[in-house]
Amino acid sequence: MVVKRSTRAGLLASAFVGTWAFAAHAADVPAFYEATTLIRETCGTCHTDEGDGKFSRISHMRKTPEGWDMTIGRMIDWHGLKISPTHRERIVKHLADTQGLAPAETAAYRWSLERRPNVVRPAADETEQAMCGRCHTLARPALQRRDADQWLKLVHTHLGEFPTTEYQAQSRDRRWWEIASQEMPQALASRYGLQSDAWDSWRDKAINPADLSGAWSLSGTRPGKGPYVGTMEVERGAKDAYTTRWAIRYLRNGETAEASGDVRLFTGYEWRGTSRLGESTVREVYAVSEDGRSLTGRWFHAEADELGGSMTAVRADGPATVLHVEPAVIKPGTTTRVTLHGAGLGKGLAFGPGVNVANVEHAPDGSWVAADVTTSVDTPAGALAVKAGKAEAVLAVAADIDRATVEPPFAIARLGGGSTPPVVAQFELVGWLNGPDGKPETDDDIRVGSLPATWSVDNFDDVAKEMKDTHFAGRMQHNGLFVPAATGPNPQRPFSGNNAGNLSVTGTAEFNGKPVEAQGHLIVTVQKWIKRAIE
Repeated sequence: MVVKRSTRAGLLASAFVGTWAFAAHAADVPAFYEATTLIRETCGTCHTDEGDGKFSRISHMRKTPEGWDMTIGRMIDWHGLKISPTHRERIVKHLADTQGLAPAETAAYRWSLERRPNVVRPAADETEQAMCGRCHTLARPALQRRDADQWLKLVHTHLGEFPTTEYQAQSRDRRWWEIASQEMPQALASRYGLQSDAWDSWRDKAINPADLSGAWSLSGTRPGKGPYVGTMEVERGAKDAYTTRWAIRYLRNGETAEASGDVRLFTGYEWRGTSRLGESTVREVYAVSEDGRSLTGRWFHAEADELGGSMTAVRADGPATVLHVEPAVIKPGTTTRVTLHGAGLGKGLAFGPGVNVANVEHAPDGSWVAADVTTSVDTPAGALAVKAGKAEAVLAVAADIDRATVEPPFAIARLGGGSTPPVVAQFELVGWLNGPDGKPETDDDIRVGSLPATWSVDNFDDVAKEMKDTHFAGRMQHNGLFVPAATGPNPQRPFSGNNAGNLSVTGTAEFNGKPVEAQGHLIVTVQKWIKRAIE
């Protein structure tokens, strides 16, 4: 299913239009247009030239590519800035490269940049949760860097543009202005200050990144379809611009898809791409490793970012690496065809004592190696170490799966209507082994991956049952995709209410002839008209 959404231009578009359009505009930027000259001409009316390529406000903070693009979007919305897509790209590229965030500074907040839906992350403390988290996710302050004086200016900006901030955030429960103007600038500067060792050590790499061109092996999981593997060819164009061709195969049903697209690299590691995958346009947000030999992240539908897949890729000519093992779990006392997918994989396979390996096959390009693996009835349950040459991986051995979880455990879907399509919720059932300690939900538990499942929804509580939420809120599809109904008012409901609902979600699978089941929670709520790159 592909959900199509109409968007507003610039900042308020449902996709990060500016940055993901950059690869198409990059070649149009005149070579003689220095970025500082462009900033001076575009921004200098309000931002004072401080010399040495620095400007008031602008040069005293650091942000991600999305953060800088959102800043320009605000200047357009608030102050009527006129700027072409080409010049917008040039400014964002320059600022993200010279005043960006190091990999270590974004690592904990990749979920926001990757648009991973239904992620719940607490703030650093209760005060930050109340002062920032009632309107924003934790990622909003954490993905920028300022000193205390600039954080204070941001407080003033909030009040200047949104004078009712204190009331809208329901903050009359505390000394809001005193906390906002005196405590929070210092607290945020101590956590997210302008200067950092991480940025000092990364600064040169941000403007001199590794060349990413060449062949790559990849793997990932798309909720609703399961794990996939594939390959990607990357070709370099203009500086930090690439074209890609990639192909994937879903292991659950053998379905294949091909894609081609454009990529722009920011800050030396921030991969932002747009590809045509089958009939859909997808966005790509990946983080490239420091040595340029691997990347991780997520791709998602341009018009419905809650739908997409995780991805990990490594250079095909790099060190031997296992990206995925299929199947993820085998039973004691059986013979199973096991395939390792990755890069640089040769004929040599070792599964440890008591496990026999036969009929080994491997791809000439080293992208996979397969064998018949026989375990004895005495093979202990748990993680089985696998070696393919110098590459290592883990294969789970179990007669039964100990438990399952629904991911996400709590989700929000939104009703559709008018020009605003629904926001769907995609679930998957994940199997787990308890690990060596035999206890569930401890650090040594072994995740065995997503399971093919059947899905159902029910009323979450007595109120939902009385309101017949399962009848009105929407429908669960066979692959765990919940599609909400249209918004109200609905004369068939009490008080002609809308079609919101409070639902429990159940996923059921079978392993070794035994059912495996888990529950999640779904709230179906009202529409949302504004979606930001960083909420």
